[in-house]
Amino acid sequence: MIIVGATTLFTLLRLWRLVSTGECTAIGGCTLVVIDRHDIAPFSWGRFIVVSRSEEARAIDLIVGHERAHIRMGHFYDLILAQVVCIVQWYNPDSWLMLSELKAVHEYQADRAVIDSGANIHQYQILLIKKTVGVRFQSFANSLNHSNLKKRITMMCKTRTKPARRFRALAAVPALALAMSLLNVPSISGAMIEMSSAKLTDKVSGFSTNRQTADKASVRSVKDENGDGEFPDVMAEFPGGMPALMAALCENIKYPAEAYEAKIQGRVVVGFNIGTDGRMSDFKVIKGVDPQLDAEAVRAVGALNVTWTPALKDGQPVGCSFALPVEFKLK
Repeated sequence: MIIVGATTLFTLLRLWRLVSTGECTAIGGCTLVVIDRHDIAPFSWGRFIVVSRSEEARAIDLIVGHERAHIRMGHFYDLILAQVVCIVQWYNPDSWLMLSELKAVHEYQADRAVIDSGANIHQYQILLIKKTVGVRFQSFANSLNHSNLKKRITMMCKTRTKPARRFRALAAVPALALAMSLLNVPSISGAMIEMSSAKLTDKVSGFSTNRQTADKASVRSVKDENGDGEFPDVMAEFPGGMPALMAALCENIKYPAEAYEAKIQGRVVVGFNIGTDGRMSDFKVIKGVDPQLDAEAVRAVGALNVTWTPALKDGQPVGCSFALPVEFKLK
C-alpha cells in the first residue's frame, strides 16, 4: 500500500510540475497548457488540457474536443475513486483491472463525444493512429493514446447505447468499488464467497474440503508479461474452460494433514505466468494463509502441467500473469 501510494504521489508531482511549467490559456472553462516536450501524449488532468507545442494546428481542435469531453463528463473524479481503491486494495487484481477498464470506457465516451460534435471520423481515427506513441500517466490523467486502438475504432462504428442503460452502467462504478472494499473484510468476504461459489467436494484421507470453484470462479489477468500494463484482447484459456480447470485442481490438491488437525483454513491466491506457448511457469503465492496451505496450493496448481491456449493481443500470442484463488475450507 505504501509503495502504491508513494508512486501515486510521485505521479501527481510530475503532473503538477509539467502543468506549472507550460504556457496556459483559458478556453471555455478549461485551461489549455502548451508544453515544450515532444514525447508527452496529449492528456487532461482536472481542468487542464496538456498538449505539446509541436502539435499540428489542425489537430489541436480534435485534441481539445476529446479532452474537454473527459472534463465535462467528470472522468477525473472517477479516476480519483478508482486510484484510491487501487491504493487500499493494491494486492487485488480486480482493482487494477477496474482502473484499466474504467480508463478504456472513458476513452470510448470521449471518442463518441468528438464524433457527435460533427468531427470527421476518418480524420479523427488518423489522429489516434498518429498518437499511439508517447508517454502516458498511469494515474489521474486521461491520455489520448490510452487503450487498444483497434477496440476504440471499432467502438466508434457501433450503435449507441440507450441513455437509460448508460446510467445503469455508471451506477455500477461506486457499487463495484464498495464491493471490492467489502471483500477485504474477512467475515463479509467469507459469506460472499460461500454464496457466490458452486462447491466441489472431494474426499481426502477420510475428510472433506470445500473450495471456491465452478461457474463463479475466475482466473484474472493481472498484467501483460512484458510489463507494459496493457491487457490482452483475448484471455488465455485452460483446455475445457474453468470447469475443467477446477476439476483438475480438485484431482491434484490434498489438504495438509497438520493443517487439518489444527483446523487451519482460508483462501490462498496463487500467481503464475502463461507464456506465448501456453505453458505455465513462475508459480508463487500472492496472498497466503499458512505455510502448509500455501505450499500445497502452489504444488497443486503447478502439477496441472497443461498447455493453455495463449492470450492474444492484436491477433498475436502474448504472455500474461494470472491469479487463481484456492479455497481450503473444512466442513
